[in-house]
Amino acid sequence: MTKKYDNQKNKLIIILVITLFVFLSSIAYYIYDSEKSHRYSMENNRLHTEIELLADFISDFIIRSDYAETKNFLKKWVSKKAEVVYIEVKFTNGKVLFLNEKDCDSFVQLNKDFNIDNKNISISLSHDIIDTKLHLNKIAVLLILTVHILTFVIGLTLWFILSRWILKPLNNEIKYQTEEIKKYTKDLEKLNRSHMALSKSNMALLTSKNRQELLDNICSIIHNICKYKLVWIGIALDDEKKSIQVLSKDGVDIEYTNNLDVYWSDCKRGNGPTGRAIREKKAIIINDTQNDISFKPWKENAKKNGFLSCASFPIITNITDNKVFGSINIYSGFTNAFLEEEIELLNELSSNLAYGIIALEDRNQVKHLSITDMLTGLNNRLKIDESLDYEIQRAKRYDTELSIIMLDIDHFKSVNDNFGHQVGDKVLQEFSSILKNVCRDTDVIGRWGGEEFIVICINSNKDNTIELAQRLRKSVEEFSFFKVNHKTTSLGVSTYKDGDNKDIMTKRADDALYDAKHNNRNCVKFI
Repeated sequence: MTKKYDNQKNKLIIILVITLFVFLSSIAYYIYDSEKSHRYSMENNRLHTEIELLADFISDFIIRSDYAETKNFLKKWVSKKAEVVYIEVKFTNGKVLFLNEKDCDSFVQLNKDFNIDNKNISISLSHDIIDTKLHLNKIAVLLILTVHILTFVIGLTLWFILSRWILKPLNNEIKYQTEEIKKYTKDLEKLNRSHMALSKSNMALLTSKNRQELLDNICSIIHNICKYKLVWIGIALDDEKKSIQVLSKDGVDIEYTNNLDVYWSDCKRGNGPTGRAIREKKAIIINDTQNDISFKPWKENAKKNGFLSCASFPIITNITDNKVFGSINIYSGFTNAFLEEEIELLNELSSNLAYGIIALEDRNQVKHLSITDMLTGLNNRLKIDESLDYEIQRAKRYDTELSIIMLDIDHFKSVNDNFGHQVGDKVLQEFSSILKNVCRDTDVIGRWGGEEFIVICINSNKDNTIELAQRLRKSVEEFSFFKVNHKTTSLGVSTYKDGDNKDIMTKRADDALYDAKHNNRNCVKFI
């Protein structure tokens, strides 16, 4: 904008100077033309009179036939009057009395014809006003030079006046307004990015499957959209030191977060922006990391990474109890990088993140409850059905081996009858612990119902599954249960066959378990 303005200013000055030049040139031409007409008129009258007298003088000499004297007189007159360019005296018979010529246009010309003794005599005189021309030419040159000098001087004066007193203040104002517009545009772009980050973060709250994924998404969104150098999220630990642990980060990090050593207690390393944000439960802004005394412990490391300003926003997960999960920490490569409106948006983002963390915990808890048996902590019937359907489809597609074990506690009814349901529940819990300890990590263990349990053995053939079932049987037999001492278990095994579905496989395993029950119990049967 400033460059365009300068171009317009220069065009204006050029137009003014040209207009002035044309105006002064017109005045000069008018003066020159008036002076020329006046002087030519005066000179014309004077010379006309002089030439007329000269012609009469010549005619007198001719009448007296004193040619020699006439010729001498004319020579003298010509030598004195350099401007005479043409003098001619002729008789009708063609005899030339006197002739003098110069190559110049005549301005004054006089012709006289008269008869002497029936002989025609012609006298022609011409005169060019040379002195008048030279004089007027000098005047014209002087006027033109004067016009040029005046135009140059006045042009410079106009430029100086326009630039210094009129256009310069206006130019400064335009530059100031231009800078303000640039700053406003830059701030607006920052706010737009913050709005976009807030929108993307809200979307991440809905799509993230767990807390770590959510925190990673938030850090990535703030860093990539808002263009900050580093974003990290820390959790406030409730240990003796009240330390802060980095859970997620994104951006430039030359060992910065590895050497933080930051706390949220009221100590030297707890009085930085992160510790204060968590302790005071409000946003803390450091506009200049290199000169803020509270940031001194991290000053050199921040300088190494190019962090010139930073901000910390608390993540308050329980407003009633003022419980703080941790904080979002943002670092910029510029001083005074955070606008007030931007701080409000980032505060809103941290609040939304807090709600997201709570919602994820609630969601995971609900999901856990929906697939978990509350008494034993194993998978419930719903989860087992879902897992078995999935593993059967996988075995069918990839031609892998799959087996299941159905088992229950022998004579469990007597435990409830003799010791009560509380002891019975305790026995079921201890039985579940044995299953967890003996089975592989890849096996899916669940409570099928009552005292009956199921183990889905992935990538396990008949022999391997029977071997696992025998280990389970032996471990249960050797275990001393709460109050009831030793108990045994019966187990039925089945493996996947082409065309099997969930119901067919479980039916075969259940039939095998029934067979074990009718074969003195405490044994493994396969169908």
